[in-house]
Amino acid sequence: MPKTIPDMVFFFDPNQPDGGHPAYIFVTARDLNLKESWFRESIAQNPDLVILPCEKANLTDEQWFFWKTEFPVKTKKGNTVGKIDVLLLSESGRIGIIETKLAYNPEKRRDVLAQVLDYAVHLSDMPPESMPDLPVDEGGDAVVGFEDMALHLADGDFLIVVAGDELDERAVRLSAAILGDHQINPWDLAMVDLSLYQREKDENGAGYIIIPALRLAHVATPRHIVRVLIEGDYKASKVSIERPTIPANVQSRKPYGRQSWDIDRFFAELKSSSQPPEWVHLGEGLYNLTNDYEGLSFSLGTGKNGTITLKRKGQGLIEFYINGKIRFRKRRFKLALGNKIGQQYEEGLAALLSPAFKLSMYPTIKMEAVVPVIDDVLSLIKKVVAEAEKSEPNDA
Repeated sequence: MPKTIPDMVFFFDPNQPDGGHPAYIFVTARDLNLKESWFRESIAQNPDLVILPCEKANLTDEQWFFWKTEFPVKTKKGNTVGKIDVLLLSESGRIGIIETKLAYNPEKRRDVLAQVLDYAVHLSDMPPESMPDLPVDEGGDAVVGFEDMALHLADGDFLIVVAGDELDERAVRLSAAILGDHQINPWDLAMVDLSLYQREKDENGAGYIIIPALRLAHVATPRHIVRVLIEGDYKASKVSIERPTIPANVQSRKPYGRQSWDIDRFFAELKSSSQPPEWVHLGEGLYNLTNDYEGLSFSLGTGKNGTITLKRKGQGLIEFYINGKIRFRKRRFKLALGNKIGQQYEEGLAALLSPAFKLSMYPTIKMEAVVPVIDDVLSLIKKVVAEAEKSEPNDA
């Protein structure tokens, strides 16, 4: 896929149909004297730089957490293959391998592709005990169970991202071709441009923005294997078609560790769990809102623990977990509800929930803090959704 974002973006006034005026112009990492370490640390501090484009390509629908920078990958004999620039971990235990590459290193175009695939091959052979300590949430609890991480590691269920300031078109084509040689591996690949822009006019001091743009999305699909057996006489040869084998302990899951949830299974497990009736009430209340408001929808997670996310305009308002917690992605509120109402929603939640809500962009609130205010949370969601629908023009 060629680069689709232009070298200039524009300011505009919605009250003036004049096409706007130049606002920011494209610059390279070399123009700003930025090194690959700057990109590595930026992604570590803000994984959304690479995860949001992957969400748009349906490579993931999970929350991801920074895990480790410069993590050494080793062979079974203990030899170091190299260091992964950024290691991420999802809420279900899926592993993200992030490699950075800058435009002024075109000679490394082939190297980075071979390197990242080499990491993926050897990483799945490493024992889970050799991986870094699991990331923790605001309460100090691991964001995912060790067993979940270990299962994805053994399955080789990885999200691979190559990111840079301006990825070479030949590198993008080469990535798709090379990955084709590894189709039986459950690797999803994304190539993401982290395009840098500088304010066109230095009116109030230098200003810069990053615009992540997807250049390639390659989704892993289990393939058939064609096996030709020649025994003695050529006429006696046999052709058989097989699927890649899946370990016996994961047969109840989707291939490579992702579970298949539907709404019936979700509520069956919620009601049969040891959670109090109030928690069941909250789950049912969130789901029933989709019947009351046309603009609301829900999505089901693919992790071991059942989750349901209430969405508006494809953006999550609240994530509900059977195992006794709720999560929020604050940056989605304004995208779902508009700037003003999205801010009201965030402030309303902050007033209802524990102090942990204010301290994180991805707050996790445990059931004990939620149960006393369940009806208030449901009422707040109803209020902001109704206001958002009222404030938006009717397209009918």
